[in-house]
Amino acid sequence: MPVNAAGLFVSTLQVVLMPILAGLFLKKNFPAAVEFVLPACPLIAVFTVALICASVIGSSSAAIATVGPGRKSSAHSPLDLFHT
Repeated sequence: MPVNAAGLFVSTLQVVLMPILAGLFLKKNFPAAVEFVLPACPLIAVFTVALICASVIGSSSAAIATVGPGRKSSAHSPLDLFHT
């Protein structure tokens, strides 16, 4: 399957660079607000990563459903050992 390089670049900018730039902007222009929300940031980060993982797994659920215990799949066999 070919990879859309331009789409990958735009996605990388959206997921990586934009939050960093937004954080720098907020810290420079609204330092009191940043200090107020800073204690909640780890919880927000964990929740966000969980949503991203759920989105990726959900979008490939059809492919994931075709492998598993009882089915011959060399890619998932090591994972099956940990989940049986």
